[in-house]
Amino acid sequence: MRKAVGALLATTALALTTGMTFGAGSAAAQSADTTAAVQAIHATTASTGNGVRVTYYAGTERLGYGEWHQNAQGLIQDDTLEVVDFGDTTYEFVAQLSDGRRASTVGQTDNVDRVTRNLPEGSTHTMRVCVVQNTGTNHCVNTPVTA
Repeated sequence: MRKAVGALLATTALALTTGMTFGAGSAAAQSADTTAAVQAIHATTASTGNGVRVTYYAGTERLGYGEWHQNAQGLIQDDTLEVVDFGDTTYEFVAQLSDGRRASTVGQTDNVDRVTRNLPEGSTHTMRVCVVQNTGTNHCVNTPVTA
């Protein structure tokens, strides 16, 4: 009887230890999955002729962008900061200029937001464009812009 109880306790201890190991492994795997998802997002920065655009991708899929227009042409005549979200509900976008102006699709039903105001000609600023996932993680790019 004593041997049977000892064997039962040893088996139970082994099962509990294995269960804890699997639990720890699962948490680590979830963390790795989240990290992989964040790392899969990348950005490109390109000149647009009268400004700069930071475009975010997940693989080859365009997610959205933030853009600075210097003395924009057409309907918008002032310097403009703009974000465009291509509609994936997992991601939202924020662009902020070092003068404090901010455009954002976070929590908005519209997929485009822009702010306009003229800045002193030739002044240099920093545009920060961020993609924000519904998980709360984000990736940001800073780039210089000139008014």
